[in-house]
Amino acid sequence: MKKKNVTINNIAVAAGVSKTTVSFAFNYPERISKKIYDKIMRIAENLEYVPNPIARTLTTKKDGSIGLLFPQSIEKAFSNPYLAELLRGIGSICIEYDSAITLVAPEQNDIGKAVRHAAVDAFIAVGLEEYMITFQILKARQIPFICIDAVTEEDIYTVISEDELGAYILMNEVISYGHREIAVISLKPSKIFVATRNSAVNDLRIKGVSAASVKKEVNLHFFNSDCSIEGGMDAASLIFSNSSPGRKITSIVCLSDIIALGVYKYCAEHKLNIPGDISVCGFDDIPGASLVSPGLTTMRQFIYKKGRSAGKMVFEILNTGTSIRRICLKPELVKRGSLGRIEINDL
Repeated sequence: MKKKNVTINNIAVAAGVSKTTVSFAFNYPERISKKIYDKIMRIAENLEYVPNPIARTLTTKKDGSIGLLFPQSIEKAFSNPYLAELLRGIGSICIEYDSAITLVAPEQNDIGKAVRHAAVDAFIAVGLEEYMITFQILKARQIPFICIDAVTEEDIYTVISEDELGAYILMNEVISYGHREIAVISLKPSKIFVATRNSAVNDLRIKGVSAASVKKEVNLHFFNSDCSIEGGMDAASLIFSNSSPGRKITSIVCLSDIIALGVYKYCAEHKLNIPGDISVCGFDDIPGASLVSPGLTTMRQFIYKKGRSAGKMVFEILNTGTSIRRICLKPELVKRGSLGRIEINDL
C-alpha cells in the first residue's frame, strides 16, 4: 500500500494549530511555547513527517551549514591530521548552534567555482590570503567569512597563531642544544591557490627561524616539501645526500609536524636513530606528535582551540552582525625526546 504524503497542513489539523505555527516549530522554535512545540514534534514523528530542507531554506533564508574552505582535494587535505583537528574544533561549535559543516574543496582544480556554488551561510577559509582571486570571490558572495592561517588586513575576521614567534622560540631551543648545521624544511605553496608564492604562514615561520640564527654562527640549509609524509621523506633524502663530514647536518627543523613524521619514516627505513644520528623538530603538535618514538619536540599551536575560535566568530557574526576582528594564539614549545644535545666532538 502506497504511503500517504504527509504535509505541514496535515500536522496543523492534527495539532489544532495554524500552518504558520507548524512552520515556526520547524524553523523558529524559539517563537512558540515549549508545550505547543513538543505537541507538534510528537505528531510529526507519529505521522513520520520528514521536513523538506529546500523549503526550510526558502523560509529561513539560511542553509544551516558553515562552509570549510581549503585549497586541496579532500583526499589530500585529510591526509594531514592538522585539518582534522581544526575541523573537530569548528564542529564542536557547530553542534552548539545546531548547524552542519560543508567541506568546500576545489571543483576540477577550480576553488573559485566551489566557492560560487557552495550553499552555506558563511565560510571558514584555511590559508586564504587577500591577494588571491578566491578571496575576492568570497567578498562578492556577501556572506560572512573567517580566515584561518592567513595574514590579512585588520578589517578581515582572522584567527591565526603567532607563527614567527613560535618559529623563533623553536630555533632558539635547537641552537641551545649545540646544533650549528641545521636543515629547515618549509612548505611548498599550494598549486590550487597560487603556484608561485609561499603562504604567509610559511614565510613567517622562515622569518622566525632565520632571526633566531643571526649572529650565532649557525648555518641554515633550506629545503621545501609538500605538506605530507611523502614530502617529508623526499626532503629527508635530499638532506642526507647533501650532508658532508665537514658540514654535517645534525638537526632537521620541519615547519609542519606531518613533514616531520615523513622524516621519521625515512630514518626508520634507513636505520637512522633519532636523536642519536639526527635531531628532528616539528611545528603544530598534531595528535601523532606524541605517539611516535621518541616523541616529537614541536611548537604547539592549539589547533582545536583555533577551530573553536573561528567557529565562535562565525556564529557571533551570523547572530549579531559583528565579532572580534582578530584572534592571535600564542604557541607553546613542547619538549619531547627527538631533540638531542650536540658536543663538539660529535661533529
